[in-house]
Amino acid sequence: MFKSHKTSPFSKTYDQIGEIDFYPKRQRNIYLAVKNNRIRVSYPYQAFAQAEKFIKSKTSLIKKLKSQIQAYKTGMQVGTNYSLNLDSDIKRPMIKDNIIYSPNQIAVIEKIIKQALKIEAEEKLLPLVERLISETKLRPTRINFRYMTSRWGSCSHQGRLSLNSALIYLPNNLAEYVIIHELCHLKVLNHSNKFWQLVKIHSPNYLSLKTKLRQYKPKLIAEDI
Repeated sequence: MFKSHKTSPFSKTYDQIGEIDFYPKRQRNIYLAVKNNRIRVSYPYQAFAQAEKFIKSKTSLIKKLKSQIQAYKTGMQVGTNYSLNLDSDIKRPMIKDNIIYSPNQIAVIEKIIKQALKIEAEEKLLPLVERLISETKLRPTRINFRYMTSRWGSCSHQGRLSLNSALIYLPNNLAEYVIIHELCHLKVLNHSNKFWQLVKIHSPNYLSLKTKLRQYKPKLIAEDI
C-alpha cells in the first residue's frame, strides 16, 4: 500500500495535526522542518513506519508550528509603516519601500519583522522619550528598543532603558505611561509606594492607564494587538 512512500515525496493527512509532507531520503535520521509554510518530515528509505511514530510523538510541537505558520501571511501590516510580502523564491529577507520581503520560514520572518519594528519604534518613539526625559529630569544612560514577548519595558541597575518595539501599537497615552514608568525606575528600582508616588507626579492618572494597559499584550503583527 505504501510502496510509493519509499521512493518519492508524498503527503498524508492526520486527524489531530492535518497534512504532513513526507520526503524519503538516503539518510540515517528522521527530521522535522517547516518549508514553504508546510510541515515536512524527511526520513530514511524503508522507515516510513518509524517516521509516523516520530510525528505522532511530536503532535504538540507540530500543532504549535502550524499555528505559527498561519500567523504570517502576505499583506499583513507590520507596525504602521510596513506590509509583509512572503515568497518562497526570496533568498534573503530585506526591507525596502515600506515592504518586508521574506522567504516562508518562520524564524526568518520573525527576525525581519523585529528589525522593522525596531526601526519604526526608534523613529516614532525616540522624540517622545526625549520629551519625557526633559519633563521628568530622569535621564537613562542608554535607550534601546527591542521586541519583548511579555514586557513593555525594563530598566537595569546601570540605568539602561529597554523599551518594547511593540509600543508603537499602543495608544499614545499608554505608550507614554510605559515610558514614564520605566524612567521612574531610574530613581526607584522596585515597585514600592515611593516608586508609585513618583509615577503619580509625572502621570497623575497612572492607575487608570495601568488598568487599561492590561488589555494589551506585545505582538509582532498589527492585526493581533
